[in-house]
Amino acid sequence: LGAITVTPPAVPANGVTEGAGFSARISAGGIGSIFGTNLATVTTTASSVPLPATLSGTTVTMNGIAAPLFYVSPGQINFQIPWQLLSSSTATLTVTTAGATSPSINVSLTPASPGIFIMNTPSSSQGAIQFANTTTFAAPAGALPGNSSRPATTGDLLTIFCSGLGAVSNTPASGSASGSGSSLSAVQAAVSVTIGGQSAPVSFAGLTPGFVGLFQVNV
Repeated sequence: LGAITVTPPAVPANGVTEGAGFSARISAGGIGSIFGTNLATVTTTASSVPLPATLSGTTVTMNGIAAPLFYVSPGQINFQIPWQLLSSSTATLTVTTAGATSPSINVSLTPASPGIFIMNTPSSSQGAIQFANTTTFAAPAGALPGNSSRPATTGDLLTIFCSGLGAVSNTPASGSASGSGSSLSAVQAAVSVTIGGQSAPVSFAGLTPGFVGLFQVNV
């Protein structure tokens, strides 16, 4: 029998981004994406929380810390940047699959890396913004097939779903869902929002209860 060649995963120097708006900046606790080749042998999505550190044989490490994984595929990984890296400005990242590890790359970290999640539509990209305490999106009527939507008007209360807002109170363990009630995790730094160039009062900015790495801003 001939020798079996294992092709190791590879991540380019610019292959790690923030996972909502896909900017180059990432921060601890937020959601990130890795783009590369041979990142996994199959496409798999985590089915429960806490998120696993290994998913279908793929592991991501940052400074030797295993990152919680949402999703792996041959070309993309979605993961949570570990909260343990809050005080770090850089991290060495590797991806390991069955029997092979990628060459390490250095990734810069910032205290915050805000990005608004996007819902792709047939005609445009729409921010993941809902009317507070509803499942209705602030978007043109009919713009999001399978979802209720209407345009926002002055005085509406909105919830903006985003990533990368930085340090929070009641920090959950990496990969674990955030709490609710007295265990709410609020963003520690000041958060401001503008809509149409006008400042919108922020009533809450923090982790969305029951989710991993997902932030929300209520305005």
